[in-house]
Amino acid sequence: MNDIEVTFPGPCSEPWDSMTASGCNRHCSVCDRVVHDLTQMDADEAIRIMEQGECVRATIGSDRVVTSRTGGSRKLVAAVAAPLTFAVAACSTTGGPAVTPLYELSGKTDSIYGGKVVLTDTAGRTRNTAISRDRTFRFRNLRANTYSITIEPYCGDRVTIENVSVHDSDVTIGPVEIEGQCIIVGKIQSKNPLRNG
Repeated sequence: MNDIEVTFPGPCSEPWDSMTASGCNRHCSVCDRVVHDLTQMDADEAIRIMEQGECVRATIGSDRVVTSRTGGSRKLVAAVAAPLTFAVAACSTTGGPAVTPLYELSGKTDSIYGGKVVLTDTAGRTRNTAISRDRTFRFRNLRANTYSITIEPYCGDRVTIENVSVHDSDVTIGPVEIEGQCIIVGKIQSKNPLRNG
């Protein structure tokens, strides 16, 4: 049997740990729905949940396979660059003179689902940007300074790079490897029609 490629549109922002336990699953009081933990069912059970339009919590490994109990005839594989977009607030520093366009700092990660990058200068001022669908990020109009960069992927562990010197030219970083599993709470749907048998 073929594996099923799935996406996770519009992930929920409610923390799993704040939901009320309901057997192997949780109850979300915000939307008054049961959120099914895919790690507690085999792939065939997960596909049935997906067909019913239920909310799920999914853990995705670096191989893009959605973690589930062993058994079942198929496995779920998360689509690369699935549309898991979040709103990341662009934050500009306040006070002091405006930043004169000087340098650009850019980079690339191997984060499948995006996230955000926080740039901090030596005075503690921060700027945020989103990791784009092609896994890149960019900060423009930077003054000469030494920065730290914190990559906060939607899936995987946070990575901080210290002492990035931006003084004489534009700087490019990466690709930065993201470790860890991906845990998603939200709906699941198939990228292609499900076939039985």
